[in-house]
Amino acid sequence: MTEILTLYTQRLIIRPNGADPRDGADCSRVLLESIEDVRPFAPWVQQPEDHTPEKMHQVAAEQLLKYLDGTDLFMTVRENVDGRPGQWVTTVELYKIDRQRGICSTGYWTPTAMSGKGYTKEALKALLDYSLNELGLHSIYATCQRINKVSEHILRSLGFDEINPAEAPEDHRTNNPEKNYQFVLKRK
Repeated sequence: MTEILTLYTQRLIIRPNGADPRDGADCSRVLLESIEDVRPFAPWVQQPEDHTPEKMHQVAAEQLLKYLDGTDLFMTVRENVDGRPGQWVTTVELYKIDRQRGICSTGYWTPTAMSGKGYTKEALKALLDYSLNELGLHSIYATCQRINKVSEHILRSLGFDEINPAEAPEDHRTNNPEKNYQFVLKRK
């Protein structure tokens, strides 16, 4: 059996989505509570019926399989309650992981009720440190809508540099440079 990656910070426990049986239902609940705020930034969020607990449980199971095959690290972030996972607070992700080329892309979303508490930045920092130091990746790409100032701030504060989208590998670049920034974080 493959050991499930678990990253700890003082406030957070970060594990692959689907590793905790509560993940699907919790993701559904917080997504539906935040759907109007998330929709403008996440094209995959459109209809509430697409995010029922049952459907989100299936998504979590699919994401866990991608974790196990090493192509995607979609991580659920929960509060660290004396070393045990507590309340669901955000998600962070590495996707399109290509170990041969040493690159991947990253993304995240935070429910409205958890915004402004630093959870996403803290979790993303832990995942980025892991990917650069343990996975041996050297470049992590991110895109962010120009209107999403919070996301832009998170990326810049973690050391991402804005680049011309043409500098990113084709499979990791924004498809809409007029609306999106393109960023990269390189291992020092």
